Amino acid sequence: MKYYPVIIVLACVVSVFGSTYIGIGNRVPGEYLLGFVQNSTTYTPNPQNHTTQLFFQGTPGNNITFVHVNIFPNYSYLTFPVLGQYYNFWIDITLYNTTQLSANMYVYGFNGTSITGRVRDFIRKPIETPEMITLHNDPNEH
Repeated sequence: MKYYPVIIVLACVVSVFGSTYIGIGNRVPGEYLLGFVQNSTTYTPNPQNHTTQLFFQGTPGNNITFVHVNIFPNYSYLTFPVLGQYYNFWIDITLYNTTQLSANMYVYGFNGTSITGRVRDFIRKPIETPEMITLHNDPNEH
């Protein structure tokens, strides 16, 4: 019992320093937290490739301005759409040679009723096939 505080502190240190943070987009004054999504893969005793998808189901009229993604332990590559093109947001995360992959994301932006005239000028209408971005995190690639 007397070691529980030490275990909790160590778990917090591992969760903060053992994960990767990705910020996509820009924070905008007046934006709201539109949603939170989390997902993970099943633990495998032998390392293998793991892939998970985080999908935020928005509503027409939403405009996503910033996405905060926490990935544990890391990623090999990510694929996601360019912000502002669609009211939904998804990110595919892959990590090679691991036993588990876990991630969560916070989605920020404006809902249809909170968009003011000044902000509305900067918002583009959704397109059917958004442009995709792929980020690689492999130190062996040049």
